Amino acid sequence: MTSLIEVAGTGGPIIATGGIRNGIDMAKAIALGADLCGVALPLIRPAMQGEDELFRTVTAFADELRVALFLSGARNPGALREKQPYITGRTRQMLGK
Repeated sequence: MTSLIEVAGTGGPIIATGGIRNGIDMAKAIALGADLCGVALPLIRPAMQGEDELFRTVTAFADELRVALFLSGARNPGALREKQPYITGRTRQMLGK
């Protein structure tokens, strides 16, 4: 996520990939400036188990994103960018805040 913070505001579209494991990770990436999120591994495993398992996983992603929107008070994913992120730990140290 630190790299995402570094490139936000450069003008081009930002696609967050690698490490996006659930809807909460998607919400974090969008809040930090991502325009899109790419997900592979978390969907490949369920897809190999069948369509029903893949559907459950995609539904869980959507539900988790909705929960993040609700808890942050954002009406839609784009509104997450308007929220002030709360950054702690190593990421905060790396950003020098």
